[in-house]
Amino acid sequence: MVYDICFPFMTQKIRLIDTHSHLQFSFFDQSREEKESNYREAGGDKMILVGCDPESSQRAVEFALRHEKYFATVGVHPTCVDQLNDEVIGLFEEHIRAKRAVAIGETGLDYYHMAFSEEVQLAGLRKQAELAKELNVPVIIHSRDKGMVSSKAEMENKSDPGAVGPSGINALRVLREVGVKKAIFHCFSYNLEFAKKVWAVGYHISFSGIITYPKNEYLREVARVAPTDKILIETDCPYLTPQSHRGQDNEPSFVLETAKELARVRGMTVEEAAELTARNAEELFGI
Repeated sequence: MVYDICFPFMTQKIRLIDTHSHLQFSFFDQSREEKESNYREAGGDKMILVGCDPESSQRAVEFALRHEKYFATVGVHPTCVDQLNDEVIGLFEEHIRAKRAVAIGETGLDYYHMAFSEEVQLAGLRKQAELAKELNVPVIIHSRDKGMVSSKAEMENKSDPGAVGPSGINALRVLREVGVKKAIFHCFSYNLEFAKKVWAVGYHISFSGIITYPKNEYLREVARVAPTDKILIETDCPYLTPQSHRGQDNEPSFVLETAKELARVRGMTVEEAAELTARNAEELFGI
């Protein structure tokens, strides 16, 4: 006998938005179709392709123009800030005004690699933050300090992995000084104290696969109490593979693992966590 019964929990589908993917990188040129298929099968809907320099920003724009559910950002990462000039800023502005891109970034500060002086990095961040304010679009912030961990092993053996350093503090200061209204601290890896300062200004934080690492309870505490409307999820692929896929290159479909962990710590279903973060992304990026 077959019963035609429809339970509410059976009708809700997982809908994911990876808000920080680098699927446009040449790294994925030989596997992109497979990764896109995996993403759809996992419940992937829209995706934000994040630029790190003029070339990857242009690739993000081109991919987004060919795919109705991909959206580009344009920006220059602090480790290649020497590529930021007036011509590049002008091109970024053109892409935003023409609706070919939805945000500025990723930009920020990186004292771990310290490819350029603090002064040069701050100038690059400020210039891009000013553009984001002028165009009223979000700015995506990368922040990493000299003492920050660079591997899962280091992260799990550091006494205070969530301690905030000068990159986070200074990035937040610049955003406030410029008067940026919308910002995302991507791949958030700081403690609750700093998270509260970010939320107090009205900015978002985005959780990546590092929330799944066993010893990162401090980060799960941030996720547990985060304001409902200020949280996003991402992969940062091909980097920061979640715990369940360690040893593999990260890919957009693995954002599901971050959604699962977020759901667990907040006492939600995976479907609810995915939909919540997807709607936050749509509202923030205007997609």
